[in-house]
Amino acid sequence: MGSEVVNAVQAAAGYELAGETDLGDDLAAAIENSSPQVVVDFTVPSSAVKNTNIILDSGACPVVGTTGFSSEEIKSLQEKAAGLGRGGLIAPNFAIGAVLLMKFAQQAARYLPDVEVIELHHDQKVDAPSGTALKTIELIREGLESSDSAAPAERPEETETVT
Repeated sequence: MGSEVVNAVQAAAGYELAGETDLGDDLAAAIENSSPQVVVDFTVPSSAVKNTNIILDSGACPVVGTTGFSSEEIKSLQEKAAGLGRGGLIAPNFAIGAVLLMKFAQQAARYLPDVEVIELHHDQKVDAPSGTALKTIELIREGLESSDSAAPAERPEETETVT
């Protein structure tokens, strides 16, 4: 994914690629030498939290496509970013179809509470279950928690009339 980000930035009008790093490179030094406004991280969970802290400390805004963060790690990074007055993004998937799938699954869970998530990948998949699957499950749980046992039609205050 990192090489795709590099290609996309290079192809986009109005954007300049300040630099790129590979596994094992000194991220802090690379950021210091290039002074980017945004740093995109598509690494692995074992280094992503450290990388995100380095990015925030540098003054840049992180965009993270790595999954596997715990809720505590995300909360800590959110608090740090807010304290520094900086924004950032941690996303389990950047594909619009996957984002819509997650949102629709969350909404559908209110109406279809019997849910099973099945994910199929090649046997070399690094993060199984994927961050997309884990986020989908999290959103389904939120959808289930926001409903009660009564069907939506039995809760007039929660129904919508479409004309």
